[in-house]
Amino acid sequence: MKYCFLVCLWLLCGLAQAAEPLLQINEAWGRAMPPTLKVTALYMQLSNSSAEPVVIKQANSSSCGMLQFHQSFEEEGIMRMRMLDNLTVPAQETLSLQPNGIHIMCLNATMPLTEGSVIELTLQFVSGESQGGSVLLLAPSAIK
Repeated sequence: MKYCFLVCLWLLCGLAQAAEPLLQINEAWGRAMPPTLKVTALYMQLSNSSAEPVVIKQANSSSCGMLQFHQSFEEEGIMRMRMLDNLTVPAQETLSLQPNGIHIMCLNATMPLTEGSVIELTLQFVSGESQGGSVLLLAPSAIK
């Protein structure tokens, strides 16, 4: 009986500990848009403190019909975007999602993309794990 109690206690202690997130999500923001537009870009800092790279294979949100990873680049003086299959955050590094670089596109928004709105998203990793995050939409005048 004492052994059973100790095993149960050990299991409960293990369950009580929250799993540490794979990434730290900081400075998450997106551009607020006029009511007729259903698309915006999302930016953030993704920090990986582990010894292994973390690969994000997909992002989902009930606020967006679809989320896609994109990279902006300049070609012959014209800004262009290409879709990326995944995002890799190297070990012990931070991946910066920022304007004119890597970002997440929210397409076919299911909510108004107004200033102060929050898009809740879930990042899905190739490891099978997932992690949630929140992105605050800012007015153009509030963007540095």
